[in-house]
Amino acid sequence: PLNLDAQVSYDEFLKQPPFKALHLRIREKIVTDQVHAPNLDLRDAGRDISPLEWHESLPNANIILDVRNHYESAVGSFNNATPLNTETFKDTNYKLDNILKNKPR
Repeated sequence: PLNLDAQVSYDEFLKQPPFKALHLRIREKIVTDQVHAPNLDLRDAGRDISPLEWHESLPNANIILDVRNHYESAVGSFNNATPLNTETFKDTNYKLDNILKNKPR
């Protein structure tokens, strides 16, 4: 059983390591979105707004997208939001492109 409160000396740790083998692999992305966009700057994503500002802006919103996957959206939804209903994170950009293709930007 795992006991996170147990103190183990370094010598004890070496006698009985918790893993048979530990392999570390460096990845460019932890979750793949299959997008190669070298000029994409995620720091340029718009401005942060307060919850009050968000709620006040909802009646005037042209479109609200729920970008959570299908099982997260099934737990609960946002009023008047269009869910993407994706299976995996990498499906998000494809679904967004299809939903927004005729929308002004």
